[in-house]
Amino acid sequence: MDWIGTLLHWTVRLAPGLVMGSLLFALDGNLRWVGLMGLPMLLLAFSNVGCACSLRHGAEKPPGAFPGI
Repeated sequence: MDWIGTLLHWTVRLAPGLVMGSLLFALDGNLRWVGLMGLPMLLLAFSNVGCACSLRHGAEKPPGAFPGI
């Protein structure tokens, strides 16, 4: 049943990228370039990395980091 989690994971990561990327072809004029925001989403969907905050996962603060984080 692990394939259900994998399928759900792919769907959640891939669907927003496809929707945003399709705006490149669906919109007219300069507004269509908004669809380029889907490219980073698609790249993250096909890579094994996520865009999570490293500070939440036990990483140390870099020197000179904002003290409020």
